[in-house]
Amino acid sequence: MDALPGAKAGHLPPAGYPLKFRNPICSFQELIRHEKISLFLICAAVIAATPVSAHAAGDPAQGQMKKSMCAGCHGIADWRTAYPEVYSVPKLGGQHAAYIVKALQAYKSGARNHPTMRAIAGSLTDQDIADLATYYSGGGK
Repeated sequence: MDALPGAKAGHLPPAGYPLKFRNPICSFQELIRHEKISLFLICAAVIAATPVSAHAAGDPAQGQMKKSMCAGCHGIADWRTAYPEVYSVPKLGGQHAAYIVKALQAYKSGARNHPTMRAIAGSLTDQDIADLATYYSGGGK
């Protein structure tokens, strides 16, 4: 493929490179540099989004002191909520700590949507979440 009029020498990628990237405005080396920067930014975003509390050690004694906001619904056997819809409230006791952490973080971020849970999770710190998860998973019982 010949260079287009006005294109500088070396501004075309090798012949085997996909046609959609054959842009005479930017050199092959610039394209690779931009792809490396994009990959770096994606990796940085994933690392920044990794929850610290998933690795933090929870204190079951602290979790027991913080459970009052949970017990109103999750501490009543066969409780059904009526807002925003009727469904059985899940038991927390015996759940895996990692599940509780992920669920609370999802409510906090808005990835899971339940008005009451979103409000409660939004008020919790990462350490609060770790403490509650450790307590309910059996670490304090």
